[in-house]
Amino acid sequence: MMSYQQFLQRIQWVGHFDSVRQAEKASKAVLKTLARRLSEQEARHLWHQLPPGIEISVKHEKGHEKFGVDEFFDMVAEQERVTFKEAINHSEAVLGALQENIPSKDMEEMLSFLPEDYATLLSRARDLALASR
Repeated sequence: MMSYQQFLQRIQWVGHFDSVRQAEKASKAVLKTLARRLSEQEARHLWHQLPPGIEISVKHEKGHEKFGVDEFFDMVAEQERVTFKEAINHSEAVLGALQENIPSKDMEEMLSFLPEDYATLLSRARDLALASR
């Protein structure tokens, strides 16, 4: 398993961020938004497989939220204060690094809880991460 610093450096590399700090800001926004979309149980299961240091709350006050990929990008953009297009790029970089840390069976299980448009996003993210090796 990567360390937290290695995870952020991987996001920085994949997403072409100028600094690790920018990669960390993107990772928090993307992972926080993903946690809102997943059930608490599923989010907790994924987070236990990530490097220590990633501090994202998986507690839901009213249950998990249901929103599509475009809303996902809107939420990321709002949290990071970036454009919609930048939110797409940041999401792909973070989710690509995430997939490198999570066993494929667990990613497939997570996808089973999400609408089909998330499969396309995760596929693009995986391809981006593979292309940047």
